[in-house]
Amino acid sequence: MSLYRYPFFSIIVPVYNTEKYIEKAIYSLISQTFQMIEIIIIDDNSSDNTSNICDLLASKYPFIKVIHLQKNKGVSNARNIGIEIAKGEYISFLDADDYVDKDFYEKIYWCLKNNKYDVLMVGVKEEYFDQKGSIKNNNIIDVKNGIYGSYDIYDIMPMYFRNTLFRYVCNKCYKREYLYKIKVKFKNIKMGEDVDFNIDVFKDIETFVTLEKCYYHYVKSNTNSATAKFIENYWNIHIELLNKEINLFKIWGKQKETEEFICNEYIKAVYISLQLTYYKEALMDNKKRMIFLNGIYNSQLYKKLQVSMNCITEKKYYLLAKILQSQNSYMILFITYIIFLLKSKFIGIWFVLKQK
Repeated sequence: MSLYRYPFFSIIVPVYNTEKYIEKAIYSLISQTFQMIEIIIIDDNSSDNTSNICDLLASKYPFIKVIHLQKNKGVSNARNIGIEIAKGEYISFLDADDYVDKDFYEKIYWCLKNNKYDVLMVGVKEEYFDQKGSIKNNNIIDVKNGIYGSYDIYDIMPMYFRNTLFRYVCNKCYKREYLYKIKVKFKNIKMGEDVDFNIDVFKDIETFVTLEKCYYHYVKSNTNSATAKFIENYWNIHIELLNKEINLFKIWGKQKETEEFICNEYIKAVYISLQLTYYKEALMDNKKRMIFLNGIYNSQLYKKLQVSMNCITEKKYYLLAKILQSQNSYMILFITYIIFLLKSKFIGIWFVLKQK
């Protein structure tokens, strides 16, 4: 139990209908070897037993605070509320289906104790589960120990964009005063809110530290993929984020180093957006898909990236890029329809193929 009035870490945990795994997540925090923490659970109007579980945990541990929202407004709103009431010197986030090692915050504390960096980042262990709940595979994305000033950050960040570590918020600790100073908020968007938040955070950052290993366990399953279900405005959201990333790289002077990354992200956005048009909620037919593709071909971003796609080295993206460059709309629609069938009807096969 924490005996400290003012915690060093405020850990924000948004929850919504997470009764199956919320206890594992919270107990991974309760059992920390470092106890100068407060746990802020934001219950986003859950309709299952999540609320009761959280209240019971809070009744046992005084460093747990539960906020029950009257309306479900999404993870961005929940995190923003947590930031507003946090008292710790540093703010971190835990997703309700993830967990951390018991010495996670102790390792981070000794790194931050005497040096008040704006942001700290650690590695992530992605754990892939099958439909029965058994671990089928894991992927470790590690970092090396490093301390960086503003100009150094520009040199290393392209690497963390490419290996996806930049995209998470849960593998980072943010100095509360810094977040308040830059007045950053999570935007209420369907997906990509972590990337958007981090772009705003790192745009004017002055000090940044990376800590080797210290893994955050990011739990993934073959049924929780965002692209295994319909998402409204997926294309618009991703293109807006991509343009924001392009502008950030321009500010940093790192357009050349990030050229392949940008092209890969653009190609993914195109093919996933088309795949989503086969869901009935999209209200799309082939005629409308053709119009969508023609809009892509005539867009300024496509024209800008068309030649750059030749720099792609990864085979799957290279092939998809060549088809996109050829503007063979029938072939593109055929490929995206196959992807749709695998993700919606044969998710197990898709999961196996994705891991290879």
